[in-house]
Amino acid sequence: MYGANDVEDLLLAEVCWSQRLSFTDRAIASSTPVRISSAIGGDTLYVAGQGYNHDKNNRSPFCWRNQWEYDNKKELWRLIPAPTGSSDFYIVSVYAEGYLCASNISVANDPDGYLQKKALVPCGNSPPDATGIWRLVTLEEDKYAFYNASQDTFLSCPPDAADGYRRGVITSTFHPLDEKRSKHREWEITAATMPLMETGIYDFFEKNYKKASVQTCQAIKSPQRIVRKFFTIN
Repeated sequence: MYGANDVEDLLLAEVCWSQRLSFTDRAIASSTPVRISSAIGGDTLYVAGQGYNHDKNNRSPFCWRNQWEYDNKKELWRLIPAPTGSSDFYIVSVYAEGYLCASNISVANDPDGYLQKKALVPCGNSPPDATGIWRLVTLEEDKYAFYNASQDTFLSCPPDAADGYRRGVITSTFHPLDEKRSKHREWEITAATMPLMETGIYDFFEKNYKKASVQTCQAIKSPQRIVRKFFTIN
């Protein structure tokens, strides 16, 4: 149970947290659900249902080309800190409760002959080996890349559609002198929900004091963490 001083410290930490970091950074740092979309067309990264499984052991991720409609949280992901570095994460599907991994399964080479491999979500929720650890690389214009050191590849989504509605998700090497192809590896991350404490702070500054009180009390009683220990505000 929190005392008065603890509550004050939590509120001050949350205000600082909100002022110093973007909404997306806060979502990543606290491992709350996010949406990940391709920089090409804003197409949503999601895990397909069982009818699209790669095989009995692996689910298939795609990018949906049309406007995304709610479908059992298939489009939601969590970035969970990996033990290998402060910028390394597991990408976990909220829907499948599985980890996005770089596989060794080759697909057709790109037009210039560069090797491409499938990205898969193995069934089950056991933490993966290094193939499931992604280094989050910050790019310009609020874009990100996901680098897999074990394969020396980036998570990528070429614009060619798999069946008219879905784009395949693969891993591929980086082409530093090919601006068009480099775009395939760029992603946008947006927070899917606002944590209870942040909602309470927002309502407080909007002078919705009664609502802010309810939200803040719920946040204090919940197991929701405010600032992950791995994330330091300078």
